Amino acid sequence: MSENSKRARGSNLYLMGCMGAGKSTVGQLLARVLGRDFIDLDEQIVVRAGRSLSKIFADEGELGFRQRESEALRQVAQRNNIVVALGGGAVLRDDNWGLIQQTGVSIYLKVRPELLAQRIESEPERPLLLGLTPQQRLQKLSEILESRRERYEQAEITLENERTPAEAVAAICEALGDEWGISIVPVALGERSYYIWIKPGLLRHISTLYERYRLGPRAAIITDETVAALYGPQIEEGLRRAGVETLVLSISPGEAQKSLRTAEMLYTRLLTAGCDRHTTIIALGGGVIGDLAGFVASTFLRGVPYVQVPTTLLAQVDSSVGGKTGVNHPLGKNLIGTFYQPRCVFIDPEVLKTLPKREVWSGLAEVVKYGLIRDPALWARLEEKFEDFVQRPETLSEVIARCCAIKSEIVSADEREGGLRKFLNFGHTVGHALEAASDYKLRHGEAIAWGMLIESRLSHAKTGLSASELERIEKLLARFLKPSLEPINHERVRELIRRDKKAHGGRVQFVLLRAIGDPVLCDTLSEAELTLTPIPSPEGGGGRSGGGAGGEVGVSDI
Repeated sequence: MSENSKRARGSNLYLMGCMGAGKSTVGQLLARVLGRDFIDLDEQIVVRAGRSLSKIFADEGELGFRQRESEALRQVAQRNNIVVALGGGAVLRDDNWGLIQQTGVSIYLKVRPELLAQRIESEPERPLLLGLTPQQRLQKLSEILESRRERYEQAEITLENERTPAEAVAAICEALGDEWGISIVPVALGERSYYIWIKPGLLRHISTLYERYRLGPRAAIITDETVAALYGPQIEEGLRRAGVETLVLSISPGEAQKSLRTAEMLYTRLLTAGCDRHTTIIALGGGVIGDLAGFVASTFLRGVPYVQVPTTLLAQVDSSVGGKTGVNHPLGKNLIGTFYQPRCVFIDPEVLKTLPKREVWSGLAEVVKYGLIRDPALWARLEEKFEDFVQRPETLSEVIARCCAIKSEIVSADEREGGLRKFLNFGHTVGHALEAASDYKLRHGEAIAWGMLIESRLSHAKTGLSASELERIEKLLARFLKPSLEPINHERVRELIRRDKKAHGGRVQFVLLRAIGDPVLCDTLSEAELTLTPIPSPEGGGGRSGGGAGGEVGVSDI
């Protein structure tokens, strides 16, 4: 992508390019993301003329059509903050081009002739291509592109648009947001696509982003008492300045609040306050708040919009993305929930400065997971700079963006965990059981670290993970905090594993590794193999400690 740093005087966004470049498709999605109206200039011409483009060309010739095009553009350009898909030749007239430069930012969607021809193969009514064979159409498209190349390349932003619409929109938003230094990650789910915005200090812009997404005149912030004291006033004041009526619903912190009882209390408070389907719920907090607020949003009045504003590392790299919502049940973690996607996710890495170090460690466990299941380069980076990330979490912006990109790729391909998304559960089958068996005294990430270690050892035994890679995994995971807790009953852990929500047909499903970055699903473990492998103690490095005598095992020496 190339970009001129000089911004146009106007606020409109004009998409330009040849037929088949994706101007309308990308433009509609871009408008929805930015909270703007979308206008297709060709559609405006058709509506005003009461005839199709082909009929206008037949009746009035190209000259007549271009005159109508200029008139339509002059009308459209009187508006502000809109996204406009221009006809392919609209920019050729100097008066049109001058008007575009005065009233907005020009964005060229650049596509090869071969791909253009492929995209419009099923559209025989293109006026400039009528009656041509496929080979002639390709030749004509090449000639059109060459004749317009000089003007197209004068656009302020040029985007090589041989990607999905969601990726194209993310790239445009990133270019438009360069002055903020924002990373934008798309989650491509068709009509329910959304974007993850990542930038240090982003919370200071929350009112602008809220307005951009047209999230409505009323917001209910669901948070916990700790986060409310730190960031609640800043967000509440920002929204109120934007004219948003704000309701703050604060609960006690902790996993115990992730329950149907708490959800019912929140429903009552929302109803008592008169909240309706136009109320947007903002999940401000860590994974517990994100899961709980998302569940409430998905079920309150059969679904209201919600936004994720994660404030822990674990939530920023994992739980705030992908649309999994839920609450716990006495018989297990996350057994009651929904798939319900947020409208957007706003991530501010600066908030990590206020996290207790134990929470940073917990979040880094999920970062480790992404390296192990998808990105050996990320894994190697963690091996090299692990302590630096612990000591200075504000340096994690790039890592957060990479983890979000990995999860986005997986969720976009498999939203409801039918196949690929299951790999995100590496370490979670055992980890969730340990977490519940500890009565949630273990942080989620701490439990997942134990789960990854146990499942890595199972991988060495069952799926060919090499001894050298297992040693690397053991060495890194041995650095994690190991709080001193009461012993955990081994049999209870095994029973919780058997009741794991991913089990099917009486079989427990595990994600194992063939190698770092190469996961595989496995549901053929024997009962003996389900016996938990001891985890090294803090001083034990990669070695194995004893433990588990009498059917119990202490977390500090599992």
